[in-house]
Amino acid sequence: MSRWRRVAVICGIAAVMGIVLAYRDRAGRNSTNRDTGGASPFVQVAQGQPWPEPKLPDSSPLAAVAAVQPKRDEPVQTRVEARPEAPPEEANLDRKAAYAKIVAALDRVEAAAVQKYGRKPQADDKAEFTIPYKAFVNTQTQVVRKRLAKDLGVSEREIDLIKAEGDKAGWPRW
Repeated sequence: MSRWRRVAVICGIAAVMGIVLAYRDRAGRNSTNRDTGGASPFVQVAQGQPWPEPKLPDSSPLAAVAAVQPKRDEPVQTRVEARPEAPPEEANLDRKAAYAKIVAALDRVEAAAVQKYGRKPQADDKAEFTIPYKAFVNTQTQVVRKRLAKDLGVSEREIDLIKAEGDKAGWPRW
């Protein structure tokens, strides 16, 4: 069977299925409801009769809870928690000094990459230039992060947290 013949057969089958499904849907909508005396609710509303109320019990969990719980005579007491204490100024100064070292080391990595490749990649640069540049920056950044973690006595994750905190707070880069 040729390709076009297959496409025509598939389209024909889809059309037949669409007609069958539309017929079933329309037949389902035209069925009458026994509770309304033979007429559908839409016909009753169109004839000026009120919309029939559903006869299902309210099974929502909120209705059951509201019916069971009595009202309180006492007012609800709110729980007040103390604010967390600000970190000591001494620890903050240590973090600021560590932030300055981290930023300086990362700036040196960027400077080394620019010195090696001549410039930073632009948006319209080809992958031949961009990929080696980024690979060099990533490897050197990992080396610098490990060295900083060892020198500062903190984990690499803590280095990332200090840098993010300093960037957000606008700490000086000294």
